[in-house]
Amino acid sequence: DIGGGTTNIAVFEDGNLKECTCLNVGGRLVEIEKGSEIVTFISKPAKLFIDTYGIALSLGEKVSKVALEELCSRMVDFVENIAYGEKIPLALKEILMASELSNCQNYSGVMFSGGVAEYIYSKR
Repeated sequence: DIGGGTTNIAVFEDGNLKECTCLNVGGRLVEIEKGSEIVTFISKPAKLFIDTYGIALSLGEKVSKVALEELCSRMVDFVENIAYGEKIPLALKEILMASELSNCQNYSGVMFSGGVAEYIYSKR
């Protein structure tokens, strides 16, 4: 479930919940003023991504499409790394709000829910 502030991952096997976790990754971690494209809010988790990867995104400044794409790409990589049990940068450990997943191999499927799912599954 990818929402505005968090992403929740639940792993099921034969209909039973095996494990779950929660990450501070979501669609509203950075806010941009419509029209001016000025960054009006950067959450602490977004700031960790920005600082860790040197993304050119600052409060009160005009945002570039390149910077937003870089931030989104890094967040997607982070979610994938957690889902597949891969290493994450030490600087981003505090973005993980619960324990890491221990049994994350051989998924037979993935389902998205929440606000981002509406975008993924919508007919564009």
